[in-house]
Amino acid sequence: MPVISPWLFYIIDLLDKLREMAIIVFWIIVAVFFLVGFAAFLEGENWEDKTILKLKKGLKLSIIPIVITSVMYIAIPSKETIYKMLVSKYVAYENIDKATDTIKDGVDYIFEKLDGNK
Repeated sequence: MPVISPWLFYIIDLLDKLREMAIIVFWIIVAVFFLVGFAAFLEGENWEDKTILKLKKGLKLSIIPIVITSVMYIAIPSKETIYKMLVSKYVAYENIDKATDTIKDGVDYIFEKLDGNK
């Protein structure tokens, strides 16, 4: 039986991809937000009141995913940090002097194995 569950590696990779998607979605929404705002600024006099109201509602609603993706990006640690946390879990209090080297060696070993599988 492995010391570290293989499912943990899957979850770590999944969280890393979720973190990357959050930042991509964030920037797409911000770009659309500014493009629509800029277009409304340039063509605002020629648009109907219904169109302007819809744009304002859409821009207000876009704040929700911006906040959600920002929180996701901040709250989900990076892949490297998760691996460090995982390795540090297995360091005993008796070996606290060796913990720094052990964690670094463990993380380096994990990244070598992961890079070797690609």
